[in-house]
Amino acid sequence: MKTVDVNIDKAVNIVEMLDLVSDIIDYDLTNELIENNSILPGVFIQLDGEDIHHLHQLDTQITKNATVSIFSSKVDE
Repeated sequence: MKTVDVNIDKAVNIVEMLDLVSDIIDYDLTNELIENNSILPGVFIQLDGEDIHHLHQLDTQITKNATVSIFSSKVDE
């Protein structure tokens, strides 16, 4: 399990957050987890413990002090 802290000044959506994390870890997490504007099967993303499928999916807005958790069989590093 990896933890990455990202400081944001304004709300960002899930894709923007994945892009920020990808830059920090130097790994294209966005393309690994999303294809054709959809989350790939086997990938689960939560915002403060709630599955983003029950929110606004990839348009879910993330604000300062939020916790995003990503669970995937595709990412094991």
